[in-house]
Amino acid sequence: MVLLLFILGAQTAYISDWFRDKELAFALGLNMMIGRAGSVLSFIISSHIYDASKSLSFSFGIGGLLLTVSLLLAVCAILVDQHVEQVTNYSSQKALTRKIVLKDLTKLNGRFWILVFSFIGYYTSFLSFMNIAPNFAIERFGFTSKMAGFASVNGLFNTSHFST
Repeated sequence: MVLLLFILGAQTAYISDWFRDKELAFALGLNMMIGRAGSVLSFIISSHIYDASKSLSFSFGIGGLLLTVSLLLAVCAILVDQHVEQVTNYSSQKALTRKIVLKDLTKLNGRFWILVFSFIGYYTSFLSFMNIAPNFAIERFGFTSKMAGFASVNGLFNTSHFST
């Protein structure tokens, strides 16, 4: 189950099982920061890897290697969690004090849903543009691939920093 959460990118549920109160806020912030740092590094490093190797398959191989390492680390985290559950006789299922019911979503304020949909709209449009931003900068403004990657990173960091 936890592996499925990692594959779907829902580390938040896993993090909330390990941390409580103030530590939870810090852990979630750290998780978000690491994800954004990964995006920034991807924009910076990918053009350098391609320029050094002149091989798209080598660049994809490096990405595949990093994904494999990430999957192995997720499996290690699952094994550690299972070991902790066995040693301490603690189960995340026991920690649930209230059953989650989908009908509870209707009790949320309308402002909450406006905020949710505005974030969904913002991130889907912003991240979609960030995928094509380097090519746009190269074709429209004549940037080099390294300069376009740096400009994309700068835009990603500044926009993410000030919007959240």
